[in-house]
Amino acid sequence: MIRHELQIHRKGVGITGKVTELQFAEWLERRGWEILALEALREGPDVEAVTTSVRPTALEIKSFGTEDGDFEMILRSLAGDPAGGVVSPYSAVNYLIFRIYEAAKQSAGFNGRRVAAIVIASGDWWRFKMQLENGWVDWSNATFYEQDTNWETFIRTQLPRYPSVKTEVSAMIRELDAIWIQRASGYEYHLSVETKGHGA
Repeated sequence: MIRHELQIHRKGVGITGKVTELQFAEWLERRGWEILALEALREGPDVEAVTTSVRPTALEIKSFGTEDGDFEMILRSLAGDPAGGVVSPYSAVNYLIFRIYEAAKQSAGFNGRRVAAIVIASGDWWRFKMQLENGWVDWSNATFYEQDTNWETFIRTQLPRYPSVKTEVSAMIRELDAIWIQRASGYEYHLSVETKGHGA
């Protein structure tokens, strides 16, 4: 039964990600950006935008919601079964780095500024708070932590799509002009971390 509900949850996460892209575009507009194009209407970056002081920018938006493991624990708890688990801070920060790498790969062909915009729901912020506040990642040389077996299992599933991820992650992330890590509260976004790359 959980497998069926997990499939529904994953579809919901995909839909939420698309809605987040549109909400993020609105957030940019309220800050003076002009939206040039949206992936919702054509192929290309999630959002292309420009301001009077910033040249055309491709923003690849990655939305973080409730993870599969957390969702399964919620289902077990609702059914009255024991539910709990251990959350690895290494897996969390590795996943963050991976999604930024993914954004860098997806925007690699864009002729202009490139920004990876990570949107993390307030309820999931705790997974990343300690690592971000304590500088676990050197964004000029981002690499994965290798101490976690769950992470190794996950990254192996990504190798068919990204066979060079482990060797090129640092270089790909360095090519970004900026990384924005946002904390989402309802329909509001709060820029919590901003890094600037070589082209900023």
